[in-house]
Amino acid sequence: MRRDGMTGVAWNPAEGPQRDPVFDSQGVWLLARFNDMATIDLGGTRFLTREPAEPPEEAIFNIADPDHVYLRREESLERTSPCLALSDGTYLYLTRGNPFDDSGGPYCPRL
Repeated sequence: MRRDGMTGVAWNPAEGPQRDPVFDSQGVWLLARFNDMATIDLGGTRFLTREPAEPPEEAIFNIADPDHVYLRREESLERTSPCLALSDGTYLYLTRGNPFDDSGGPYCPRL
C-alpha cells in the first residue's frame, strides 16, 4: 500500500476481534504501524470526513483522505470483487477514500 501512496489504514475493530485466527485487529494495527502508516486507536477512534478546525481531545482518523484506506470484512460477496478471500470464507474489501458516502473507490494493493 505504501508503494501506491497510501498513508493510513482504518477498519472497524469489531470485524477483527482479538484472537480471531484470520483477521485480528492487533495484527492489522501492527502491520500498519510497521509500515509507518497512520491508523486507528484500538481503544476507540472517531472517524471524520475532513480535518478538524481545532485539535480534538480524542483519537480521530480522516477516512475521506484519498491516501487513506478503509478495510471491511464481509461474510458475502458484493457486486465488486473482493481484494482478498480469507480462509474462513469471509472477504476483505478495501476502499480508498470515504467508504460511507460512495465517494471512495475500490482499491487493492499491488503485490
